[in-house]
Amino acid sequence: MAAALGLLGVALLLAAGFLASRPATMRASTEGASQRATVSSFPAGTVSSAPVVSSSSAPASGLSTRGTRIIRPRGWHPVGWQLPDPLQLRIPAIGLSAPIIPLGRNSDGSIEVPASFSKVGWFKPGPEPGERGAAVIVGHFDAKSGPGVFYRLRALRKGDVITVGVRGGSLVRFEVESTMAVKKTAFPTSRVYVSGGRPALRLVTCDGTFDSSTGHYVDNYVVFARMLGRTPGLGALDSGRSAAVPLLPDLRQELPRSLDVRQVNGRFHLGFASAATNVGAGPLVIHGRRPPGGARMLARQQIQLSNGAIADMPGAGRLGYVISPDHQHWHLEPFMTYELRRYPDSKLVGHDRKTGFCLGDRYLGAPLPQAPRGKVFRTNCGRGMRQLRHIVEGISVGYGDDYAANLEGQYVDITGLPAGRYYLVHRVNSSHALVEASYGNNVSWLLLRLSWKAGSRPVRVIATCSAATQPNRCSAVLH
Repeated sequence: MAAALGLLGVALLLAAGFLASRPATMRASTEGASQRATVSSFPAGTVSSAPVVSSSSAPASGLSTRGTRIIRPRGWHPVGWQLPDPLQLRIPAIGLSAPIIPLGRNSDGSIEVPASFSKVGWFKPGPEPGERGAAVIVGHFDAKSGPGVFYRLRALRKGDVITVGVRGGSLVRFEVESTMAVKKTAFPTSRVYVSGGRPALRLVTCDGTFDSSTGHYVDNYVVFARMLGRTPGLGALDSGRSAAVPLLPDLRQELPRSLDVRQVNGRFHLGFASAATNVGAGPLVIHGRRPPGGARMLARQQIQLSNGAIADMPGAGRLGYVISPDHQHWHLEPFMTYELRRYPDSKLVGHDRKTGFCLGDRYLGAPLPQAPRGKVFRTNCGRGMRQLRHIVEGISVGYGDDYAANLEGQYVDITGLPAGRYYLVHRVNSSHALVEASYGNNVSWLLLRLSWKAGSRPVRVIATCSAATQPNRCSAVLH
């Protein structure tokens, strides 16, 4: 007979010192979809395969970091950064990929356990994975109907890698250091619940003999893991003095809107508004610097690290001084592109004349917990200052940048196109010049019906594909 996970309540009570010493900047809520452990008939289910960042959408593992340097502000020292909540646990060595839910404490002080046998639970009153101290994740060993999410935990060996995906797409990686089978009456509280020191991870499940009189196993099995300071493809982001997690931006392409057909100098333009929102764990920060005698600035991307340092990376594109009838200022190139493709074969029949973006916090598009209370990037991108040699632009977490229809190349020339159906495709960061947590949400499109019939509406939206609701699918449909 199988049973739900039964962690000893006294283990949490003994951890009171840990909870009391937790920094005030860390959240201590106990909310979350969980319940107290009971012997029940919850189905074991298949371990979820829905990833936070899929292999197809994650930054390329071969991403070059040549020329990257770590910047430590004056007086810098490693700090305990407030990381976003964990969402997904992956352990390739045992074929595990499972959602993470937050857990609190029961009224008797014991830890809650996941209601689902296919999900794991993170002890929210403790550190987030990647913060200073040990994050604790618990999961069921089995259920009446079969194996639970941590059924194969005993197969882990020293050196195996554990990856935690956090809200916003960043990945925190750990390496197994040791494992331990222990009686619940001798649970190693002081080793499992650690409030300070280097970031670490603890995985806990049931073990040993099942006691039918109590409905619980008599032992626990604990995996001890340390955080790795390097991320695949972003190895140079290790701060050197303290393991760090890159707080990556994640640009989400919003749907085209405000469609407008107008005639300009004998040509027909399909105008549209466009926008991209940063739904990542960190801001998009671009530093442009113009070399002596150069007309354009070279762009570098600055990525915040979880220990307070900054990774400064080259190759983020260029900034050019754009002169248009509307205004004159510095634009990041490339940033967003627009295409008109024939339905259903996706053949390219038109593209934009866009001259880049002046990046800034123009609207609050995703009220994420790590979003600043107010706009940070308010710059007008050096309007009227062609002589500038250095500029900073960006988009804060939760904020986005947008352009109105027909403004500075916000259109596609449709002169001479036959009536019919077309995809209007918007892509942000299509060249992947900017490092993001995911590239799977960089495309959104509308399926339009174009008509030249007098008295009829020139364009009508037939269908949509939004990166906000269908990440990865929007680009796949076009191939």
